[in-house]
Amino acid sequence: MRRAVDGHHPLRPYEKRPFRRDAPLLAEPDEGDGVTRFAIIDGQQRTSTLTLLIAAFARRLRETGTTVGYVDADFVEQNFLRVESDHKLVLSRTDRDTLFSLIDGTPRPERVSERIVENYEHFYEKMLNDDYDPALLWEGMQHLLLISANLVGEDRPQLIFEALNSRGTPLTTGTWCAITCSSPKTAPSRSVCTTSIGGPSS
Repeated sequence: MRRAVDGHHPLRPYEKRPFRRDAPLLAEPDEGDGVTRFAIIDGQQRTSTLTLLIAAFARRLRETGTTVGYVDADFVEQNFLRVESDHKLVLSRTDRDTLFSLIDGTPRPERVSERIVENYEHFYEKMLNDDYDPALLWEGMQHLLLISANLVGEDRPQLIFEALNSRGTPLTTGTWCAITCSSPKTAPSRSVCTTSIGGPSS
């Protein structure tokens, strides 16, 4: 992804292999509006960083009027940054208002999250370079895979979070699924899926 943002083309063969990240999710109470909401148990920083990259990508597409195949700024915003009129990712406190202002193109809030702005501007400034290629970045994003497990209350998400973060080596898919899906009592109520930027793959 870093080489794609920096405009290094073409992608090397090993860079075209899927880049997997895990995200256990806990469904929140239904608010009756037809939108299913999830709390991210582990992976908030990765999710926030990817959202900032996508927001900068959408902004640059809109500014230049660029279309990558069928992908334009509206497509990116509607599929990856919003759920109907709501924002897809809702952060906490100051981070939330700052992220919303960046996505919406509105004035920054009175209390600004400098960390959110700094990361967003880092991506956006890379996209101002002459060698930036939006098609290459979009190609790179196709290789991101998110493995998500929808947990239920009995799964004790805090223990799962601690298990995922207490190991010195990266978890394999099998080990991660074993941690999140090992209880026969609640396994039928869970779902595990693999999703790419292009949509669900399993």
